[in-house]
Amino acid sequence: MKKPQSDIEIALIRLTVILTFLGLLMCLSTTLPDYFYRQLIQSPYTSFLKQLLAAGIGFVLLLIAKAQSPQFYKKFAITFYILNILLLLFVLFLPSSVANEYNQMVRRSIPLFGFTFQPSELAKVSIVFFIARLLSNRKTPVRTKELFKWLGLMMIPSVLIIIEPNFSAAALLFIIGSVALFYGGIPIWQYFICIFPILGSGALIVLISGQGSRILSRFSNFLGIFTHGGGDQYQLENSLRTIAQGRYFGNGFLKSTQKFQNLPFNSTDFVFSVICEEFGNIMAVCIVILFFLLFVTSIQISLKTKDHFSSILAAGLGSHIFLQALFHVGVTLGLVPPTGVPLPFISIGGTAMMVTLFEIGILLSIAGRLPGKSTLIVPNL
Repeated sequence: MKKPQSDIEIALIRLTVILTFLGLLMCLSTTLPDYFYRQLIQSPYTSFLKQLLAAGIGFVLLLIAKAQSPQFYKKFAITFYILNILLLLFVLFLPSSVANEYNQMVRRSIPLFGFTFQPSELAKVSIVFFIARLLSNRKTPVRTKELFKWLGLMMIPSVLIIIEPNFSAAALLFIIGSVALFYGGIPIWQYFICIFPILGSGALIVLISGQGSRILSRFSNFLGIFTHGGGDQYQLENSLRTIAQGRYFGNGFLKSTQKFQNLPFNSTDFVFSVICEEFGNIMAVCIVILFFLLFVTSIQISLKTKDHFSSILAAGLGSHIFLQALFHVGVTLGLVPPTGVPLPFISIGGTAMMVTLFEIGILLSIAGRLPGKSTLIVPNL
């Protein structure tokens, strides 16, 4: 007889559906300027249909992930990590015609059947798998020498992503891996003993790769954000202006004016600003709360499972989604230097959508195998 769904599973499904639906609405809204103003697409629905397809594939991946047991993921965790390293290496050798603001060629995507796949998005998941696998069978405390080696292995995908170049994704990946280590029981003092030489080595690699000036420029612009115009200052000023125009209840769906001319990257890096303008700041706060509830639900799954691997995996994946959402919101509010981190479920991007739904499938897999009746600490949605 099929086990009935628990409150935790129902909450996860409802949160996922709400956020995905909102993401599709925002995709339709924020990509309209690409047709009416910039003439970049052939139809006002081109980007929306692509995102809808990505969401459909993502829900298929969710169902597949949900059907697998946590032991399946444990078995292939190391293989998953190695495969992702190979993908990150492969993408660096692909030809590119896209350059960033420093005229550096950007290699982040692999062309695939008319779409593009970004291995850096999958790397954020693989690092959680990797850490959970390393710590799951430990019967003795982790020695400092071992932790130093693990941090070095975490640095490998981060460095490859920096070379793309994509510093924000690399930094987020390392933060997610570090959070997974803490969930696994690594003492904070031991972590900080090892982290400084690792970060020093990473900084040296950044300088050798030629990314140092670009990263320092980002931080410099952030610290002097309102002292002069252009670049990051222009982005933040228009982001804050967009948020302010939404006031409490917003101007209405599709009625953002900033997205047409003033707000750059309105469908990716600054989509939260458009949400504020169209749906209002009260609605924006509610969306942040939804991400927080998703995080709390994942932590409850982590605490309730008796399997150490599943516990680290659930907490790590939930933290990834929540931290990425916080970074995105922080950028739009000027609290964090511009990072280019997408808002999970909502920013346009097929790879990010599919990977996020895949993560939800894993959380549902763990939640469906919790012992006894699994109820929520917070009220069900």
